[in-house]
Amino acid sequence: MIKYGLQWPEGTDEIDIELALYSKDHLREIPGSQCLSKWGHMRNAIRMLVPESVFAWHRWVDKFGEEWCKGGCLTVWGAGSTTKSGILGMFVYVDLLCAPKDTLTVMVTNPIPKHWDRCFSKMLQWRAAMPKKYKVGRVIRSPQPQLLTVEGEDGSRMGVVCISNDQGETSSDMAKKVGAHAKRVRLVVDEAQGCTSAVLELKMNLGASGEYQEVFIGNPTSWQNPLGQHALPLHGDKKKIHEEEPDEWDTATMWDDKPGRCIVFDGKRCPTLDSAAEARRLNFMLSPRMLKQAQTMPGGENSLYYWSQVRGRIPPAGMCITVLSDLDLDSSGCKAKVQFTGEVHDYLGGDLSLGGDAAPMYRIRVGAVAGIGVVACIAGREYLTVDLTKPDKSGQMSKQFGPLLKRWGIHRLEDCALEASGQQGAIVDTFERDVNGSVGNGRIWRVKSEHAVSDRRLSYGKKDAKGKREKASERYKDRASELVMNLVECVYQRCLFGIDGEVAYQITSRGIDEGSLDGGRLKVQEKKKWRKANDEKSPDEMDAVAVVISMLLEKGILKPGRETNAEVMPQLEDFMMPKKRTSGPMRGNQKVVALVRRW
Repeated sequence: MIKYGLQWPEGTDEIDIELALYSKDHLREIPGSQCLSKWGHMRNAIRMLVPESVFAWHRWVDKFGEEWCKGGCLTVWGAGSTTKSGILGMFVYVDLLCAPKDTLTVMVTNPIPKHWDRCFSKMLQWRAAMPKKYKVGRVIRSPQPQLLTVEGEDGSRMGVVCISNDQGETSSDMAKKVGAHAKRVRLVVDEAQGCTSAVLELKMNLGASGEYQEVFIGNPTSWQNPLGQHALPLHGDKKKIHEEEPDEWDTATMWDDKPGRCIVFDGKRCPTLDSAAEARRLNFMLSPRMLKQAQTMPGGENSLYYWSQVRGRIPPAGMCITVLSDLDLDSSGCKAKVQFTGEVHDYLGGDLSLGGDAAPMYRIRVGAVAGIGVVACIAGREYLTVDLTKPDKSGQMSKQFGPLLKRWGIHRLEDCALEASGQQGAIVDTFERDVNGSVGNGRIWRVKSEHAVSDRRLSYGKKDAKGKREKASERYKDRASELVMNLVECVYQRCLFGIDGEVAYQITSRGIDEGSLDGGRLKVQEKKKWRKANDEKSPDEMDAVAVVISMLLEKGILKPGRETNAEVMPQLEDFMMPKKRTSGPMRGNQKVVALVRRW
């Protein structure tokens, strides 16, 4: 039997021939063969496996397929209803058919039940429509979605395994959920904008052996989250991407010394706009009517929703009103670590959110930097974890808090700042009760978002008749807004460094209540609205840094801008008041205060 100029055993199924020529490069390279491209053979296999009435074809399928077949690291930005997950689900399954016992595909999305709405679900839909011979594997629903072609212990599983990217996890933690190596490994991160930066490092674990490729897909919102980071242009010019709006570019996400690739499914260039006939045929995709409706929604073309869900692009700096733009954060240099000169002092900031199973704790180091002055730099991050199946969440976290202070060398509770709003105040009480005596003494600095805005003078903005800057209470509408804007102030004044990916994304995507800009005091977008736009993820990392920065500002330890006159908040409990300076040699925090005064 001759096909594509190659000899095949009699009776070989044509689908098997297409699958073999897609997956085995050496066959296509045999001299004298008449083979198609890698994508050409995968394309044929899909058309034979599933009727077009089930899997509708359009030009974006071909574009996605061509890039998939190049391997390496691929990013797909896209508007809503552009069939990203459906297309990728087809590619993953057809790729699995080529070597079911040697292929491991890891799918990541948050939270784990969402796999049943995204790529994994679409993959099962296409599988159900195929001939019985090609319905490989066994579907497992619990404790996590899987399609296993080889069952066994974690180290020997093959097929498609779904996991989530839990808050506080490292890439090593995620790899342990999979616990397997294969000849062919694929990583699929669906809605990557909702994951943490740990997914960017997974390739180092999963790609340690065998043939590897990865695809990140989603609706882009910021350059600071994993979907944006994965697509950073190789030439480094993000402004050029915003200005020229290309549909594809090489990325700095490398694999095997080859740059990655990003492609964009822009809603304004959707196949449904090619003709009225295409709009009718592809009635499940973004329609011309939906596009027009989006332009008339509140905010219109200036809203994050329009750019992310309709255009499938990150909004240009300044197009959508956020507390801090990607461009400003990058140009500040505040994501870099700094080299301190002389003594330093460490502080802790944490957010004790009751909604999740991990509470972020940040180690903030304060000291002098040559040419800048006294600054704070993020020096570490750990999470207090909670087993939600067990009682006493406060007690679970408290048992971890004391050992964390010892590891970080923080010997005074007064060097710790924690969010204490509502029920979180009771958790802080537990921390103080359990830690006092074992680590040190003192009281934790409590930050409550429902409190009044402070009277701290800001380092920039309006001046009064006496030449003094306006107070925070004159600038911000509520305490929650002040806490967020304190971070922004420290970025603009370059006194906060080491900002990590989670904090960077959470602050550059936090909106501003536009109504408050019309002559009123500024109000930051409510946390509930931000969570709704971010798959219910909470900005806990940013909040943890915000509370400790608030403490450093209000105690006068950090003093952004030379004109700032840091004033202590009025009506503070006695234990929150700054300690009086004593005579004699200065150590620890006193040394830092002395540096502030000299600067």
